[in-house]
Amino acid sequence: MERRRARRAPEPVQGMGLSLRFWVRSLAITLGLGLVAFSLAWPSGMPFALYVGLGVAIIALGALLAFRALQRRLATR
Repeated sequence: MERRRARRAPEPVQGMGLSLRFWVRSLAITLGLGLVAFSLAWPSGMPFALYVGLGVAIIALGALLAFRALQRRLATR
């Protein structure tokens, strides 16, 4: 019995469950959306385009984190 327990994979960490895979995908999506927003706002000038790109990236990351939290909350019900 103890041998089987020793062979099992470790239990996943409780909490939000933010794995490395989640962070890599989230940052890739965030950087992509931020770059698109930056590129679309580029004709308006540099400071404004930078603010738009950063704003979209922050909002996208916040949305991804909110969806992950919602998934975790609904899974416990």
